[in-house]
Amino acid sequence: MSQLKPALDGLEVALDVVNGFRDKPVGKLKLNVPMVAARLILPQMLPAFLSMYPEIELEVVADDCFVDLLSEGCDVGIRYGESLEQDMIAVPIGPREQRMALGAAPAYLARHGRPEHPDDLLRHACLRHRFSGGAIAEWAFERDGEPCASSRRGR
Repeated sequence: MSQLKPALDGLEVALDVVNGFRDKPVGKLKLNVPMVAARLILPQMLPAFLSMYPEIELEVVADDCFVDLLSEGCDVGIRYGESLEQDMIAVPIGPREQRMALGAAPAYLARHGRPEHPDDLLRHACLRHRFSGGAIAEWAFERDGEPCASSRRGR
């Protein structure tokens, strides 16, 4: 729960701006989030948020497209490092870095060999995440605490 505190604090800040003239926040709050945030982040934080603010009617729009929050009528958005629209204020709600692991089926490794260095991935069939705007998520690797990057091309 301690990891969620920054996220709840960020939502509280947004509500304080909107509802600064009230004793407690009331009304509709429209939130735009990436699909992964809707699946992984919101289920952990929304129950506590909604119990703290029962008068808030929350509308969540889960969409992997980078939308203009204002033109879509959204009050708040969660973003993963994408640029913000002009005049938007960013409040960090979690760790700046997310750690992931690579995996491969034993049969694939038996046929193609095991990569020993990130650059070896250039010769392997890899699944990559492509953002809706077309950019491919970058990989950043570390070995023994030292960065070692791959110049992996997208497919």
